[in-house]
Amino acid sequence: MSNLRDTALKLAERLRSRANAIDALTRDPIQEVTTSTLDDILENNDLVILYFTAEWCGPCISFLATLREVAIETNDTRIFWGKVDVDRSFTIADRYGVNHIPSMLILYKGRVIDSIVGTLQKDKLISKIKQYINTYLKKQ
Repeated sequence: MSNLRDTALKLAERLRSRANAIDALTRDPIQEVTTSTLDDILENNDLVILYFTAEWCGPCISFLATLREVAIETNDTRIFWGKVDVDRSFTIADRYGVNHIPSMLILYKGRVIDSIVGTLQKDKLISKIKQYINTYLKKQ
C-alpha cells in the first residue's frame, strides 16, 4: 500500500510541475508596471528591464513582440520584464528622464545600469541580456 501511495505522490508532483510549466508558457512574460507597483518590483527583483511604450506608438508595438520572444527565450526567472505605458505612468518616465519611446532601462538592485533608446535586432538584444546575466546575476 505504501508503494502505491509513493507512486501516486510522485505522479501528482510530476503533474503539478507540468501544469506550472504550461501556466508559465501561457502567461505574458512582460508585466505592466505602474507608479503604484514600481517600488515593490524594484525591491523584490535584482535585475529589472523596463520597456517604455505607448499604445499609439507603432514602433513600440512592433518591438514588443520581439521583446516577448527574448523574454521567453532567455527564460530566466531572476529577470523581471516590465512594460511602462508612458501615458498612464508618466511619473515613472519622468523619474528616469525617459524622453523617447521605445526605450528600455535595465536596473540592477534599483540602479540604472544601461539604457537603450529605440529598437534592437533580436540577436543583439539577446546578447545584451546574456551579458547582464553573466555580469550581474552569475555571482548569486
